[in-house]
Amino acid sequence: MNNKFEKQVSRFGIHLMVLLMALAGFSLAQEGSTEERIKNALSGGPAAISEGARVMDWPGQIFPEAPGAELIELRPGTNGWTCIPNLLDTPGNDPMCLDDVYLASLMARVNENEADAPTNGIGIGYMLQEGTPKGSPPHMMVFVPESEEAYGDFPTTPGPTPWIMFPDTPYAHLMITMVEGAAVE
Repeated sequence: MNNKFEKQVSRFGIHLMVLLMALAGFSLAQEGSTEERIKNALSGGPAAISEGARVMDWPGQIFPEAPGAELIELRPGTNGWTCIPNLLDTPGNDPMCLDDVYLASLMARVNENEADAPTNGIGIGYMLQEGTPKGSPPHMMVFVPESEEAYGDFPTTPGPTPWIMFPDTPYAHLMITMVEGAAVE
């Protein structure tokens, strides 16, 4: 083989490799159409809530690695609830629907800013799909600011009974497993 041919084959191989890497990266970062992402987000909560909920997504569809993340609106809402689709970098399918208080708590935690965590109100969230974080089955979340002492009797590990996630932090909340047969649509 001559050197000119080998160089052309080498350049072609490099270009092909760059193209394949770019395509692979694009497919990972763009999982599903906007309509599919919205449908997935709405599956995180009961129909009575998700039908009128705003739908937001994380940039890149993965959990933010650094503070300062802002959600991107995919669809406006009318009822004070926000649904967020599955994160591509977590195991399973974990969409969620959150009221404004719970969303503020989540954003304070994501942005590592305890001062932004709500100090009043009650936050409610739903994660009704299988494969949610910490190995928990479909569940409801209840955030009551500054009530760490009231959480004292609950376990801090996932189980079939209510348990506390993020104990001893401003983001502590009660996780309530949705048992089979519960009236959830």
